Amino acid sequence: MVQNPVPDVVLSPATAKAHVTTPWGLFRYRWVVVKELFAIVVIVSAIAVTNGWITLAAAEVAGSPGDRPLTWLPVAGSVGHAVLLAAATVLSAAKPWGRTRPTGTL
Repeated sequence: MVQNPVPDVVLSPATAKAHVTTPWGLFRYRWVVVKELFAIVVIVSAIAVTNGWITLAAAEVAGSPGDRPLTWLPVAGSVGHAVLLAAATVLSAAKPWGRTRPTGTL
């Protein structure tokens, strides 16, 4: 039985609110913003694109025992997601770039 990934996946950006209460902030540093954008791209592409590719590849495998040119699409999507998530991990460890805008003292 295939479950719909949407409910679990939507919770991931919701954890971004935890960044607001940390010293890193949510929009304070460029690397945090880029990391969140990577997460959103992975989530949206997984729901909008990769799920369709999996359905097409499964239909192709079930329909014909011969050549299967579409079976590489889900693999390519998964590799792309893994690259973005690895880049987000590197950003978390390296913390490159500076603040998004200077903050004044109160």
